[in-house]
Amino acid sequence: MSHPNNNDDMSDPRAPQELVDDLRALYSADLPVPGGVDRAVARMAHRRLATRGRARVSLWRLAPLAAAAAVLLALGAWSLLQAPTGPASLALRQDVDGNGRVDILDAFLVARRIESGPRPPAAWDVNGDGVVDQADVDEIARTAVALKKGVL
Repeated sequence: MSHPNNNDDMSDPRAPQELVDDLRALYSADLPVPGGVDRAVARMAHRRLATRGRARVSLWRLAPLAAAAAVLLALGAWSLLQAPTGPASLALRQDVDGNGRVDILDAFLVARRIESGPRPPAAWDVNGDGVVDQADVDEIARTAVALKKGVL
């Protein structure tokens, strides 16, 4: 049988009498603690112990939301790492000078880099054949001079 002051369940904020006696023996003071201070400390401890269980429950309720946020974050990061596809992404890849449009200057830049500059970046392989060469220059030039639908 357990001691009547045993504090196994946290619903009783009182300390076991044995602990109280030991603490009094260790920290005996010449002046007693005023009753108001004792009551204030007891109220704060009781409030803290009373809210402990609720805090755990609310954290467990947040766990599914945190997991969902982690999944969304992972999917977002994964999608950013994927190479874009489709006509809009092709135009982005062909805009090698980054001015917002595909023009003959993009083709010229790639051609000059192939002929005399350092090796062109792999992102400039607009036709997807694995090498940046004259075929990529031709593809960019075709896009640059092509008539857009509805222009005429």
